[in-house]
Amino acid sequence: MAKGTKLERIYPFFTMDDLAESVDFYNQKLGFETDLLIPDNDPFFAIVSRANVRILLKRITEHIPNT
Repeated sequence: MAKGTKLERIYPFFTMDDLAESVDFYNQKLGFETDLLIPDNDPFFAIVSRANVRILLKRITEHIPNT
């Protein structure tokens, strides 16, 4: 890493089996807010945030691979 380089943000990407449960955990237990939940009819992707922290969440199913 170059001298003087300062990292200020990181956006980790996590996969899980139950997106609704994970979003609820981040919101209710850790004080995050939901910024994005798509698609509307059967969400498989979400972004939750709090201050300078954003976490990307993806539900994995037989039809939505872990890639």
